[in-house]
Amino acid sequence: MKNSNKSKKPISISVIGARAYPSDFVGTSGLEIYVENIVKELSRIRRDLKFIIYTKATYQERRFVKSKAIRVRKLVTIHSKVLESVIYSLIASFFSAFDRSAIVWYHGVGPSIFSFIPRLLGKRIVLTVHSLDWERKKWSPTEKFFFEKGANFVFLLRPKIFAVSLSLKAYILKNFGVSATYVPPGIELQRVKSPEFYLKKFGLFHKSYLLFLGRFVPEKRLEWLIEAFLELKTKFKGLRLVLAGGHGNIPNYEKGLRERYKGGGIIWMGYVFGKEKLSLLSHCRCFVLPSELEGNPVSLAEALGVGVLCLVSEDVAGEFPKLGNILEFKTQSKNSFSNAIGKALVQKSKKGIYKKKELEGIKGFSWKKTAGIYFREFNPPLLSG
Repeated sequence: MKNSNKSKKPISISVIGARAYPSDFVGTSGLEIYVENIVKELSRIRRDLKFIIYTKATYQERRFVKSKAIRVRKLVTIHSKVLESVIYSLIASFFSAFDRSAIVWYHGVGPSIFSFIPRLLGKRIVLTVHSLDWERKKWSPTEKFFFEKGANFVFLLRPKIFAVSLSLKAYILKNFGVSATYVPPGIELQRVKSPEFYLKKFGLFHKSYLLFLGRFVPEKRLEWLIEAFLELKTKFKGLRLVLAGGHGNIPNYEKGLRERYKGGGIIWMGYVFGKEKLSLLSHCRCFVLPSELEGNPVSLAEALGVGVLCLVSEDVAGEFPKLGNILEFKTQSKNSFSNAIGKALVQKSKKGIYKKKELEGIKGFSWKKTAGIYFREFNPPLLSG
């Protein structure tokens, strides 16, 4: 790919859909990690690209970013399951219509419902689909109905569509008749030699715990994981369960879990970032994702990057090359999930991270490669000059 750093005029891109930037804020998710990595890589590919990232004041604690290419604008909204996103998306779409950007880049179908506003002002619209928002359990039947109808409206406008998974790409084509470009998250191979001190203060050591990392929402099915752990912990002495993350904007779900499953070797870690998160991933016995609904989870890509054993549904596993450290369970079978955890606990650790053949498969997943796809597909006449 040719790196063109000289241009007559800088090109600005507005980004809408991320709760905060960068991704090290309480309440953020894999979407924010995805945005952060792709924006950074695009900035490296072409130095005169400028990004205006609209975030939510309810998550964004600060705005300062050490990059001349990135400007963060946090917008005032309210903590509410529905109104928070609606207000944010409306204001961000209105502002982006009048800022200096040539492209308005939405992350998530929900925020893009108001994409017609910048489009009316002549902006080019780009949408990255991370999941099927209307299938999330937190929404009522009425809310799901409006989300899906909103998606129909957005796709009728024919923006440039990207999908983070092959299953999403296929779904969009089948149900909306729109072709999407596949843009998976990157897998960054990393090693951590020894546990960080903070792990030891929780009584955690190498291979002594199961790990969940993500937002506490109903479709993640944390009940499955907790109940399977409680059944198995008597057989595997000293085993702990670490739940890292938080509720986002539906606190009652997490509150209910904490009240229902007290003690018993469960550690509610809260949100973790940077070296602490890397250490947690690197030393877990198994990374577990019991979800029934995922796009292409960045947390799994991070776990694969450190080479630990990962347990995911067959739907999610199909998004990645066949790797020796991925165990699958039948997506809608709780019994299959429980049996798979039992197998994970008796499986021997691999001496190395990956074999040569596995590394070949992983090469297709890199933030640099995915950013390159965006660079070529956004608007070639605009970005190639």
